[in-house]
Amino acid sequence: MKLERFDIILDRQNATYLAGETITGTLLICSDRTLTAAQLGVKLIGQAHTGWVTKTEVKVMIFESNEELFNDYFDVMPLLSGGGLLPQGEQTFRFQMNLPLDLISSIYNENFGWVRYTLTATLKVSEQGFFAQLGGNNEVDTEKAITVYAQIDLDAVPNLRQPANA
Repeated sequence: MKLERFDIILDRQNATYLAGETITGTLLICSDRTLTAAQLGVKLIGQAHTGWVTKTEVKVMIFESNEELFNDYFDVMPLLSGGGLLPQGEQTFRFQMNLPLDLISSIYNENFGWVRYTLTATLKVSEQGFFAQLGGNNEVDTEKAITVYAQIDLDAVPNLRQPANA
């Protein structure tokens, strides 16, 4: 028994959105037999990470911070019929999630940190050890990164570049 495909397919192929827009897509599940889902959903998490190292002659100091910017969940379970049954073969489920207007832009691979937005779909089945190809787990995840651009370009506001005075 195996899960042949479990994927997030976004309507926007480039996976790029402005803050305030709606993400729409399809959750695709293809299994070689009928299974009973205990949990099925799509989560969108935005995270920011920053960190740096300061070295002196006496010691090394590590500064690091992580912050969750956004967390939303689309529950697919109400879309299933018959107590969470997923019939054999290919099943598709539409989902949508609204991005808040005040999100900051994605930042990748900067020296001192990053901002990432990730969609994660989770399928948990009632049968223990169903996913033999995953070491016997009864839960499987798939992820898709998206890029978010803020609605406000802070570089376009000249006085933000000036030192702040208290």
